[in-house]
Amino acid sequence: MADSTDPEVAHRPLDGIEAVTDTQFKCEEKQLGPVLHGMDTDFDRTEISGPIG
Repeated sequence: MADSTDPEVAHRPLDGIEAVTDTQFKCEEKQLGPVLHGMDTDFDRTEISGPIG
């Protein structure tokens, strides 16, 4: 049995969480994409999303 200080063993739960959140974000992106693309884009994106816009 591997020691819990083994980085590979320690990262397994995180890998599972990453897979779940990645799947969830992709699903939400598919749902929100058409809505966002249909919005009036005649505005400064930084007003809504700040410097990442």
